[in-house]
Amino acid sequence: MRQPSRARQTNAIIRWTTQVHRQVMSTIVARPPETGGVLVGPRDSDLVTEFFFDQAARCTSASYSPDHEAINRLSREVWRPAQLELKGFVHSHPDGLESPSGGDLAYIRRIFEANSELRVLLAPIVSPTRFRLHPFVIQRTPFLTQRAVLQVVDDAAPVTKANP
Repeated sequence: MRQPSRARQTNAIIRWTTQVHRQVMSTIVARPPETGGVLVGPRDSDLVTEFFFDQAARCTSASYSPDHEAINRLSREVWRPAQLELKGFVHSHPDGLESPSGGDLAYIRRIFEANSELRVLLAPIVSPTRFRLHPFVIQRTPFLTQRAVLQVVDDAAPVTKANP
């Protein structure tokens, strides 16, 4: 397996609503590191409008493994009918580990392999004891980890088309 790419500073942006921000910070920050959830938003938009806390994930002090069966079921039964799609995953790391790990990147590669339509995946990391969020975007081709800027938008903000 290729080594994970180093994070590069770019003009990548993660846009999510104030409701998503509150949910992420109130659930993930309140729990031990390696806790997370799924980021979802309207198709053809870069806006994240929904956060689903992954309470059935397999979490250890060193890893977060999403409950892929529950995520696949939600995708089929809830998100697709509502014209929503997976935008990424957010999870916490122990203090000092502020970027996606090799294991995170291997999991993201598998997601790209299983979902040919995905060009990017959001992968923000939360430092729970410091109450900080470190935004990252992973690009499919070339496989690249990019530091991003987080934009928290009003819940009533219009959904705009994603940049091509």
